[in-house]
Amino acid sequence: MASEAKIAKYGKKKQYRKLYKIIQKGATYDTIDAVFEQLGTIKNKENFMKLCDMYQFKEPIVHLAVVKAICACAGPENIEIVRHYQNGETDPEAVEILKARVLELKRENDRIEAEKAKKKALI
Repeated sequence: MASEAKIAKYGKKKQYRKLYKIIQKGATYDTIDAVFEQLGTIKNKENFMKLCDMYQFKEPIVHLAVVKAICACAGPENIEIVRHYQNGETDPEAVEILKARVLELKRENDRIEAEKAKKKALI
């Protein structure tokens, strides 16, 4: 069983493969929640896609942890994927988390587009 300190260490070092191994070996809900919290901090394409593969977990507690991790990991380029999950989600708590993240990502995309337009105007 992985300790909270070990899970945090793997997250800090961005060792997402080791975090996934903890889940595969079986863990308590507290451990699973801690692992997904750390996975949400690792913002790379491979980790994001792996989280998306795990979206279909049926266990409500695990599903909600996956949703939180996806939202934390998602960047502006992933807004359509997060929006897709929001539109198909049935858990009201997950819908609210996804909705909030879609709004944040939209604001971020708008900011990026405004910066691009500003740079283009200066050229």
